Amino acid sequence: MKRLFVMLMTVILLTGFAWGCSSDDEATPEKTADQIETTTYKDVTPPEAKELIETTPDLVILDVSPLYDQGHIPGAVNHPMFDGSLEKAIPSLDMGVPYLVYCHSDSVSIAAANALVDAGFKEVYRLKGNYAAWVDAGYETETPASPEPKAEAEWSADGLISDGEYSGHNTYGDYDIHWATDADHIYVAMQAKTEGWVSMAVQPGSRMKDADMVFGFVKDEEPVVLDLFSTGDFGPHPPDTELGGTNDILESSGMEQDGVTTIEFKRKLSTGDDYDHEIDRSTTRIIWAYGLADELTASHSSRGYGEISH
Repeated sequence: MKRLFVMLMTVILLTGFAWGCSSDDEATPEKTADQIETTTYKDVTPPEAKELIETTPDLVILDVSPLYDQGHIPGAVNHPMFDGSLEKAIPSLDMGVPYLVYCHSDSVSIAAANALVDAGFKEVYRLKGNYAAWVDAGYETETPASPEPKAEAEWSADGLISDGEYSGHNTYGDYDIHWATDADHIYVAMQAKTEGWVSMAVQPGSRMKDADMVFGFVKDEEPVVLDLFSTGDFGPHPPDTELGGTNDILESSGMEQDGVTTIEFKRKLSTGDDYDHEIDRSTTRIIWAYGLADELTASHSSRGYGEISH
């Protein structure tokens, strides 16, 4: 009996060993770690993103926001996530290069990064905190270049302010200033209710100290337009040429009619003269003034501060 029991157990063990080595198990080996790993995107901080941009020449910066025109990371391409643009663009994008994705919202940038991963892109980074975090870190941004502002009508130095000749206009009591710019020049008309002089000055500080002035009047029907520089809070303001600078009024004219004096002039936005201030393409602070006589030394009858915006 004991001998029969031992024989039965031996048969069972041998059968179990055969089942353990069946061909089905040999057809399904264990997966490797590489096969188990799932591709996903990686969150990076603004400093890490900046380093990626600086050290990865083939990195594509992908802005998926509809607010691209309001500011973006330099060099970014724009394919908004939820208007269908990104979906349409994905088939044409190079899957063999890394991508840095950002938006103005976590939910949108996450969805976009996942869309790239699902499409088979292997190296996808997402900017943690998105565009706001990049701005808060103090890194460079850019906006699309704006068209050069210019006058709607051709400018001419004739002492007349024609419709469409100037794109900007401010009024300060009895004093008016009109202006227009192109890529290199500013065109100005100063006009006041006076039979004396009119002026404007680019003012970097307070009072008249270091003010870059243009001063004009019409005497015996001849316009006189001067490029001046104030050396003190209340003058004097001699011509630039007396200080070692240059006269940078390129064209000018003037007219006195019905108690109103108009002076027009053209100069470069940046003249390179130490006694001229560069006029930038945003907002420039000015001093305006006019007097009652056709003389450089005549005092003003009215003056004030203003600005011109491009």
